[in-house]
Amino acid sequence: MKKAKRLVSLLLAFVMLLSLTVVVGAATVEPPVEPDRNVMQGPYDGGKITISNAVVGEDYTLYQILYLANFSDEGITTPTDGSNPEGGKYSYMLTEAWKDFLDYSITIKNSDNTETVTTIGKYYLKLDAETNTVTWAIEGTDSYGDVKAAQFALFALQFAKEKKIKPVAKIACTGDSSETTKSISFDDLKLGYYLVDTTLGSLCSLDTTNKVITMIDKNSVPTNLKAVEEDSTGAFMQKNAESAHDYVASNDADIGQTVNFRSTVTINQGVENLMFHDIMSNGLTFNSDSVSITYKTASGTANELDKKYYSVVTSITEKCEESQDQNCTFHIVFTDEFIKKTNEIANEKIIVITYNATLNANAVIGNDGNPNTSKVSYGEKPSYTPGSTTLTKTWEVPFYKSTGEGNAKTGLSGAVFKLRSNKQDTSKAATKDEAGDTIMLVEKKDSDGKSYSPVKYRLAIYTTDASGNKTYESGAVDTITTDETGKFTICGLDSSSYWMEEVEAPEGYNKLKDPVLVKIEYNSQTGVVTIKKQNTPTSEIEIKNNYGTELPATGGIGTTIFYVAGSILLIGAAVLLIVKKRMSDEK
Repeated sequence: MKKAKRLVSLLLAFVMLLSLTVVVGAATVEPPVEPDRNVMQGPYDGGKITISNAVVGEDYTLYQILYLANFSDEGITTPTDGSNPEGGKYSYMLTEAWKDFLDYSITIKNSDNTETVTTIGKYYLKLDAETNTVTWAIEGTDSYGDVKAAQFALFALQFAKEKKIKPVAKIACTGDSSETTKSISFDDLKLGYYLVDTTLGSLCSLDTTNKVITMIDKNSVPTNLKAVEEDSTGAFMQKNAESAHDYVASNDADIGQTVNFRSTVTINQGVENLMFHDIMSNGLTFNSDSVSITYKTASGTANELDKKYYSVVTSITEKCEESQDQNCTFHIVFTDEFIKKTNEIANEKIIVITYNATLNANAVIGNDGNPNTSKVSYGEKPSYTPGSTTLTKTWEVPFYKSTGEGNAKTGLSGAVFKLRSNKQDTSKAATKDEAGDTIMLVEKKDSDGKSYSPVKYRLAIYTTDASGNKTYESGAVDTITTDETGKFTICGLDSSSYWMEEVEAPEGYNKLKDPVLVKIEYNSQTGVVTIKKQNTPTSEIEIKNNYGTELPATGGIGTTIFYVAGSILLIGAAVLLIVKKRMSDEK
């Protein structure tokens, strides 16, 4: 009987349930039909389980594992400090639906990647063959703490789901729009041990061993925090709600660039029907083979989650959320086996989902950016976490090819330019040799397929083969020729430094000797973008040409030309004088 009493105290003290699964000391609405229990006089009725901080909108389901078979008040004493009575003799038996639990086996993956088949029921519970009563099988249970108790609860729920055990009660936690949590209770219960489950997968613990039991739903719903990588630093930008600068995470990129995303999802062990949803704007093209998921074990080791535990769905016909007129770009469905897998995950239950997309030709230019929103759904309804959004921005730079000053300034047609990436130190003098690769461009059209006025260009989309060779889209050009306005705009640029090189001047005008340094600077927290010409802020990159033919410089090759030409003239003159003198002598 002492063992039975120990069962009461230990299970009630240790069972902290994953999947909001808790083993508690109280009983079911209707006691299971059992063999003659030789019931003695005792408090078998009047049990109550109260769940404080229950989440509004979630369902709470009750299973009974054990029933109170015998009770004697022999030896019961009431402490003078008013705490719970001590002593007494209790014995508990497995309900009919749970008798096979003692032989329930699972496969556990060891740290060395070997597998062990463990009879999980007998690991936690021990059966007395003579009395058919059960006791706690683990000696020194206090040293195992909440984790062992939570695992026991998780395995018990796993068993209940696999065996399709019918719950004895179910309560929907309802409330008005202003409520997020409240207290709910299962009343008029027969005493025993119960499993409380919710699709949240939250943890609960017990406050008391009285017949009136209070459990505290200690954990919140799953969370999702999205981040996007800024390629210039390699850092992932994310919204920082605790910062004075509470901003939507953002980065900037070239059109055609691969953008990396990361979503950190916090779940509770045993959460049900877990799905990850992602909604990309038209300016982003999802790369479906880029998805990778990692998690940390209790030892702190980061492991990649095997793809057998999830699937990436891109052919989506259903809505991402019933209340939204918007489809997912893709979603990730976690399997039931993943719920079991969470047993290996550390207490924090954090999984990290990484994937990428390409900033495409439909990208929105400027600070409005190209949003990517993700959310997590869970439970039977399902319920959704708030959306977590990042913005990927790209920029445009206007150019003006002109001559003259003030009101006399006019645009020049026929100038040919080439935009180059900057691969050199911008603190040096701008020379042609310091400019990097030519940037390929495509004329940008409006929604009707018409040209803009002034004309606009965007960065060309390309593919890269295994050898690193690029193949550009149709219509890609490496030069821009100005029209009569002298104006054009280049769109889809990352914040960086560029060289604008004039390769051919308009007829009758001098060509620029050196390329023009163009800079785009972006502050992700303030959203301020700055365009600079040769380190000077400006709203437009103006490039001037002077009228006339450029004369050779003194001391350069021009001097040599004069020397050669002068020498030829002198020699010619000398020859002419000699010829005239001979002709004169002959006369």
